[in-house]
Amino acid sequence: MPSMVCTASMKSHSSSSTSSSSSSTTTIPRPPRRRQCWECLRRRLVCDFGTPSCNKCRAAGVTCPGYGEKKPLKWIPPGRVNSRTRQRRRPPASEPKETAQITSPKHAILVAEDPDPPSGSCSPERAVVELSIPLLQLGAEASAVVQAASYYNACIYPSFAAFHQLAPNPYITRFSHAVIPHLPPAMCHLLVCLALGHRIQSLMLNTNYGALVEVRSRLYHHRGMAIQLLADAIGNAITRTSDLTIASVLMLLFTDARQSISSNWRHHCVGANELIMLRGGLPELYRSSPALKQSLLYFIIIGVIGNTTTPPADQIAASSHGHLIDFVGEIYGDGLFPVLPCPPPLFRNIIEINHLRSLATVPAYAREPLQSAAEALLERISAFSPDQWSPANAAAAYHDEWLLLGRIYHSAVSLFGIAALQSAGLLPATPLRDSTRAAHARVLFLLLRRAMRSHPIQKGMMWPLIVAGVEAARAGPADRAFVDEQLTETSRDLGTPVPLQAKPLFQRFWASGNVEWDDCFDRSLVFVV
Repeated sequence: MPSMVCTASMKSHSSSSTSSSSSSTTTIPRPPRRRQCWECLRRRLVCDFGTPSCNKCRAAGVTCPGYGEKKPLKWIPPGRVNSRTRQRRRPPASEPKETAQITSPKHAILVAEDPDPPSGSCSPERAVVELSIPLLQLGAEASAVVQAASYYNACIYPSFAAFHQLAPNPYITRFSHAVIPHLPPAMCHLLVCLALGHRIQSLMLNTNYGALVEVRSRLYHHRGMAIQLLADAIGNAITRTSDLTIASVLMLLFTDARQSISSNWRHHCVGANELIMLRGGLPELYRSSPALKQSLLYFIIIGVIGNTTTPPADQIAASSHGHLIDFVGEIYGDGLFPVLPCPPPLFRNIIEINHLRSLATVPAYAREPLQSAAEALLERISAFSPDQWSPANAAAAYHDEWLLLGRIYHSAVSLFGIAALQSAGLLPATPLRDSTRAAHARVLFLLLRRAMRSHPIQKGMMWPLIVAGVEAARAGPADRAFVDEQLTETSRDLGTPVPLQAKPLFQRFWASGNVEWDDCFDRSLVFVV
């Protein structure tokens, strides 16, 4: 064997010498260089030149683009950009405030405003810088969150900023992009849901429904991702009752209630209440985690207002218990919540009315004490004076608006108390009570017509408008037409389909000939966003 290797080596050396000598006289052409496939070239791999496609592409599960002279075209998803023209870098400027002028279904022009407007001014002078931001075609999920925050600052915040004219409001602020990296993923997805839902509703009346199908699918995608992430967080004993998990669950409740995505929003209420009870209950959680104050307040408002339009036997227990009344005085404050600027004494009266309605469905409770409590409650509501109510920091220049708010909610709560407690069998019908109800109805319709023309307070009129819708069963066609028209306008103004749910409900109720409160609401609904 070693000799065979030696002989072969000698032959090889001899042939190489011959080849070397001949090459000095004759040039032998080299075979053409083989071209790698475009995918291996992109991935910087050594192609195996397989045909009809290389084996490395096949193993990677990608379609081999072949070996052609030109790189084949490749389709990319709509809205995705592979390269951008490089632009000259501009010096950084201070972050401006933003308002929006909607110019097309897909884009808004964000117009920079003076970052330091004059004190008390709600219409600061606009600067000349403009930035076009796509509103519907959100890109990657990370940029979708940033764009959702920008959309809020540009299209939602300005419409509520007028409320600052009445008094400085802690619930109306711009969304700081600096907090986005600190938000839990579920909350980021829900933020995108809110922005997409608001945009869809604002375009519904002027845009082809088919054009919004893709946007709706994205909304459901982000909602599904949020639910999956929340399920993981709740399933983990460490994160189950954390502040971030509870805040995210509450935000899912707010999103579904606002967009009417799910008719089972009550399940979110029950689930959130269970998590809150694991932390010691509402008062304990509020005092130990003040950062959750706004979320917990909105949770209470949704439960309380939801119970007003829910059959008394099916109320959300966490929002109808009498012990909640004392705590509401602590958390509700001056009643500056934008979508329900109800005077605090009247808000407590609403809770008391719901509580009595719920007790009236329990056979074990004697009727006489409940009837006496209902009579005393109506007297307390009647004793409320709108002239003497206004928040401590209310602007003196807007005294008339505060008086208008107080009178509207006084009449609305009075009507709700009479109608709901009579429907529950706790108040007998008397000529005096009927005339009181009719007088409050006339006042409510008159004042609502004024309030819907007042930009600072019109966004807080949804629940009084619902009360007016019930009273319209006793009124004429003009009042019914007013309620129907204002429900549509409120839906467009708030960017939510919730008011539109009341339109077919009232149409059936008005046509039925019934006038009782519980005849109108045969299932659980919530009219506050």
